[in-house]
Amino acid sequence: MPTETASLYWRLTGLIAAVIAVVGAVLMVAALRSARTAADDAYDRVLVGVALQIAETIGAEDGVVSVDVSMAALEALSVSKSDRIFYHVLGTDGASITGYDGLKFTGRAGAGIGPFTETGSVDGVAVRIAMVRRWVSDAARPGFVTTLVAHTLDARTALAHDLAGKAFLLVVVMSGLALGGVMVAVRLAFRPLRRVERALLARDPADLSPLTVATPREIGTLVGSINQFMLRLSDRLNLLQQHVGDVAHQIRTPLTALAAQIELAAHDTDPDKRTARLERIAGRVNELSRLTHQLLSHAMVLHRAEARAREPVDLREVAAEVSRLSLPEDSERRIDVRIDLAEDPVMVAGDRVSLVEAVKNLVDNALRHGAPTRLAIRVEHDDGDAVVSVLDDGPGIEAAEQARATERFARGAGAGAGSGLGLAIVKDVIVAHDGRLSFGRDGGGDFRVSMHLGALPCPDKAEVE
Repeated sequence: MPTETASLYWRLTGLIAAVIAVVGAVLMVAALRSARTAADDAYDRVLVGVALQIAETIGAEDGVVSVDVSMAALEALSVSKSDRIFYHVLGTDGASITGYDGLKFTGRAGAGIGPFTETGSVDGVAVRIAMVRRWVSDAARPGFVTTLVAHTLDARTALAHDLAGKAFLLVVVMSGLALGGVMVAVRLAFRPLRRVERALLARDPADLSPLTVATPREIGTLVGSINQFMLRLSDRLNLLQQHVGDVAHQIRTPLTALAAQIELAAHDTDPDKRTARLERIAGRVNELSRLTHQLLSHAMVLHRAEARAREPVDLREVAAEVSRLSLPEDSERRIDVRIDLAEDPVMVAGDRVSLVEAVKNLVDNALRHGAPTRLAIRVEHDDGDAVVSVLDDGPGIEAAEQARATERFARGAGAGAGSGLGLAIVKDVIVAHDGRLSFGRDGGGDFRVSMHLGALPCPDKAEVE
């Protein structure tokens, strides 16, 4: 069973919700700052207006500066019951004329009459301060008379929170609507996947034809991959069915013949005839054993052609392994066996097991159908290819039969007993390794069957480079 992960629908919805949440948070921070700025601007205008009204009442009589602070003007700032209002008027010499002495303008004020504003504190309470100047020429000492008006921050903070709260509510509502719209849109966007699912579920298990469901481009690659998989699966099933049919056809005949020989031997009372029949039975068993081995080897090669990843293989090691496994040590036939290996590694990218099986079949073919006295395995480099060849002094394969010799169960004229699978296995291995198979004769007249594969750089040479 495949491992189930989180729903793609909920994963995508969650990601979009996270993006909306981040954007909403940014908007809320921006709304709070905007609300604070708007509240400050509104109350600063009132604060400056009160300071200007007080400054308008400043005058001088007999050189003495006087001011008339209107309570009505101060009441314009009395929005909240908890708010406190301070004012302070300083004469041209900086001395206090009226108001609260603890109110100071601590910031730098530019030249001119103002107004100027800053955030300060009075007796530890945060306030917003406005300062304006008025030139009084009739004073004993002509100069600027400074008016300071301060207001605590409760009212403006409440206004900022009210504005921000409304903005927050709007952002939350809009985010909720956006998320709801996204969930509906994602659900609608996934409808093509549902169509693909329904099309697959409605299919007969034996139907491996390509899907023809109309899908958007974004999932076209997925449908294409499914079609490619089904095509490969169909090819594998067809190959398997064909192989099973071939196995049934090829094994049925020798089994029938073997059963007949055993039945005849069981009723034969002549010892000489029984011995002859037992020898024929042993021969049939050997033929059946070899046929079964080659059929299994063929199935293994076909499977490994797609199932195994390629790795660096030295063909010299393949040849050495084949010589240990396949060449006869004790035989009535006196065959001169020769192994010619290149000095440097002959590397290819491939499946070692399949390559060993291919070379074993070349050697087995040479031993069964050729090689009266000589057989050689040669590994070399040739025109950029890695080549492994099996040579023998037998008659070889006629040029007219060489193309057909690699077909399954094909037997050439004079081939004698055999399954006709040896060179077919070699061909399948060659095709899986993007190589080629060649037939010919060498300079000494020996018949040669060669496997040409793409060569990898020699390890020693690669290190030098």
